[in-house]
Amino acid sequence: MTDDPRVGPTRRTDPWAVAAATWWLSILLLLPAGRPLVEALRERHLLAVAVVLAMGLVFALVAVVVGRLARGGRLERRQVLVVVLATGLLVLTAQLWSRPEERWHVVQYGLLGLLFFLALPGRRRRAAEALLLAVGAGWFDEGIQLILPDRVYDLRDVGLNAGAAAAGVLVAEITRRLGATEERQR
Repeated sequence: MTDDPRVGPTRRTDPWAVAAATWWLSILLLLPAGRPLVEALRERHLLAVAVVLAMGLVFALVAVVVGRLARGGRLERRQVLVVVLATGLLVLTAQLWSRPEERWHVVQYGLLGLLFFLALPGRRRRAAEALLLAVGAGWFDEGIQLILPDRVYDLRDVGLNAGAAAAGVLVAEITRRLGATEERQR
């Protein structure tokens, strides 16, 4: 923060908050186009492939970001391992759902929970706050679908979004605790 009286206090924008807001906004912006896109891909027998490719892209993005943080000294080796393995496990777990759209929910809200956690640094109850934000975002997402003509509000999706968000927050909390443990051991 700058205390120059001519400029006034300024804050540096938190990149994790920007990433979380951007990811959530992308989820919301895709809602109107979601059903037609899903149906077009399904008709061409490309939906499952498209979802797997999207998940692979998210996994690669997480790996790149984590790699950059590790090279910058912001993440320890154990933390990198946990994040990469947990992201891979999240992507694999998503395959348990029969519908590709449900698989994508797992990735969307798992990542959103993780990003909300990272956007709330230094907060005492940040895991709970991140989970509440992500669950609220998922519920809002489903609520919007009440007013969209070709979408349906589904309480199962609310639960799926919440479970995925909890997994993302859990990964972030475990990673944070591993880093704190390594700090104390030094």
